[in-house]
Amino acid sequence: MVRPRILVIGAGMVGSTSAASIAARNLGTVCLYDIEENLAMGRAMDINHCLPSRGSDSLVAGYNDLAEAGPADIVVIAAGMARTAGMTRFDLLRSNARVIESLAPVIAARCPGARVLVVTNPVDVLTWHMGSLCPDLKVMGLGCSLDTIRLRHLIARAAGVSAASVAAMVMGTHDDNMIPLVSRASIGGIPAMALLNPADVPDIIRQTRTAGGAIVNLMKTHSGHYAAGEIVALVVESMAMDRGMVFPVSVRVSGEYGYRDICLSLPCVIDAQGIRRVIELDLEEEERALLAVCARCMAEQVRTLRS
Repeated sequence: MVRPRILVIGAGMVGSTSAASIAARNLGTVCLYDIEENLAMGRAMDINHCLPSRGSDSLVAGYNDLAEAGPADIVVIAAGMARTAGMTRFDLLRSNARVIESLAPVIAARCPGARVLVVTNPVDVLTWHMGSLCPDLKVMGLGCSLDTIRLRHLIARAAGVSAASVAAMVMGTHDDNMIPLVSRASIGGIPAMALLNPADVPDIIRQTRTAGGAIVNLMKTHSGHYAAGEIVALVVESMAMDRGMVFPVSVRVSGEYGYRDICLSLPCVIDAQGIRRVIELDLEEEERALLAVCARCMAEQVRTLRS
């Protein structure tokens, strides 16, 4: 299999950690770009020095000029303003929408046919924005994929088991309305509720929804990046290696779950073509009501961008 060229836009904490995780998996040629002079080159050099210990032959190249980075098969967008203490993800919308608008024509021109993974927050609505600006590209967002691994961690801790044994899903939107599907989680094929104390479930859901904000409040000036970098690399791996793994990514719906022309974080099969298909779960009435809240909020954010 020919390994792809992978362009990571944004050499901040999330972008550089994602580039490091992608390179450690030996998935392809990794290019790291940032507008700040020499930042991407310095981060690339540091990443390259750690790769021998990971058994990887990859090299990360840093660029200050997006044109010099050349074409790419997979583009990860992690550029934009970072969330700081006291900010919601929605507070970032206007400034980060302008970042997407500046990048979109360059990516469309230099990377035609690329699979694009939007990581910048608020990720669901910015995925919609990127897809609207570049309809010929295969655009998805990280969505609730990060929240899903946080949920797996919290279920594992509560049940006293390895997180590797936990299968779980968060869907809806990557914000306070997200829907942690604890009742559908399993541990080694056993329903998780059989091993959890029901009294712990509300706290698991609360911690999943508030984890991002809790990390920001502790670190003050930036958000978490280690877990984000790992899950970005896993989604990229599923594309680069044609894995067909399932992630709840931001996808522009065309009738799925009864919605259209907004992006929601829904379970999708990810392979070499990007999103192969959206998986429609048979949701309970309460779950459908929660998804309706996500959809209404997302439609409002779309209207905000259009206005």
